Amino acid sequence: MKIKLTDLDLKPIDFTQLLLPNKHQLFLLYHQFCLGCTGRAIPFAWSVAQEFPWLNVNLVHTNLGQQTFSKTELLSIFVDQKSPLPIYIDHEHLMYDLYQAEGTPTWLIFDKKGELIKHVFGSQANAKNRLLYFLDELERK
Repeated sequence: MKIKLTDLDLKPIDFTQLLLPNKHQLFLLYHQFCLGCTGRAIPFAWSVAQEFPWLNVNLVHTNLGQQTFSKTELLSIFVDQKSPLPIYIDHEHLMYDLYQAEGTPTWLIFDKKGELIKHVFGSQANAKNRLLYFLDELERK
């Protein structure tokens, strides 16, 4: 299945274009109205990007329930109206559906070949710990 995303300027991007060769990837699937996403998961994604510079971290806003958000609305959660991480939009929740997200936030980690190797749901301490333990182990390999 081809996953069609856009950047914040609505420029089309195929998900496979985001899978950088020879680099591990983390994608945070989130929703603008999810307080766990905007209040905990996105700040945590930024800290993960800082702690694990070998990991490419991206945010993917998933439109659920026919809701759409403008670039301004999506950036409104950031104090300076700029995201420290790339944001893509999953307009038709194709990525969300393909990787069987249980809700938002959902964390997807891909290996250097672009294969999904870890799927974690949530933003509370347990989910964060599972992600950190997995990334620590992955870094050691």
